[in-house]
Amino acid sequence: MTHLTATTVLGGTKRDDEVVGQTLATTIGSAVLMKRPQEERMLVLGMGLNGMAEMGRTEFDAVVGLVFECL
Repeated sequence: MTHLTATTVLGGTKRDDEVVGQTLATTIGSAVLMKRPQEERMLVLGMGLNGMAEMGRTEFDAVVGLVFECL
């Protein structure tokens, strides 16, 4: 899925938070494409998570898991 590009559009973020947010967005975009390979629409993701840079693997997996439940 090399064609997925995560970009911060709005808000002033800290670089560490931005990296985690973009990783989450890419992971979620990949999940959408695995479920619907023909999907071509843009994915816009808004997250209001505090302290994303301190997010551990468990919290990251929990957020991704919640999104997967919605798919």
